[in-house]
Amino acid sequence: MKLAKYQIVIIIVLAVVVIAGAIAGTTYAIWKQQADTSKEVPADIVEHNPSLQYIVFESIDSNGVFTSISGNPAVAWAVVGYNGLVAELEIPETYTKNSTTLPVTHILSHSEHLDDGLANNKIIKSIKIPESVIYIGSGACMGMTLLEKVVFVKTESSEPITIGDYAFSACQVLNAFNAAGRDVEGNANSYLKGTPLS
Repeated sequence: MKLAKYQIVIIIVLAVVVIAGAIAGTTYAIWKQQADTSKEVPADIVEHNPSLQYIVFESIDSNGVFTSISGNPAVAWAVVGYNGLVAELEIPETYTKNSTTLPVTHILSHSEHLDDGLANNKIIKSIKIPESVIYIGSGACMGMTLLEKVVFVKTESSEPITIGDYAFSACQVLNAFNAAGRDVEGNANSYLKGTPLS
């Protein structure tokens, strides 16, 4: 029985399609990467702090004085400002600059950073303060009009924290000041003056 020319063409086309599909399937099977679920790889999980890149730090000496003023060696960092739009400010325990890592121990006002200082900031809604911070200077966070919450981190080894006069004064919507049982030295009537907590 003779096959018509068009039937032969159809058979050839079908054969080519089948062979091409088989080759493609084989190639896909060869190159498809399979996940090996038999192994567990430990990974360090580091909490991301989106506010960190916007925090302004200045080095301080052992007396808590800016090294640019005292000329003494730096032993720690002070937070002196913030120039970001992230509303949740999370202060780190340590900060590294020029390969030198030092603890963050103070929150202060600095005359060179008045434009981006924490005082009178109109963005920040919450501040998380680590146990490494042992001093918040007078007026350092005053007049932060959107600040609603201040949270202190505490562990067994936390030192007392000293808060200067008017540190959080005139923060008009500050309604949560959680010291987490940490010893706070300072006059609350002064450092919370003009807030809903006073």
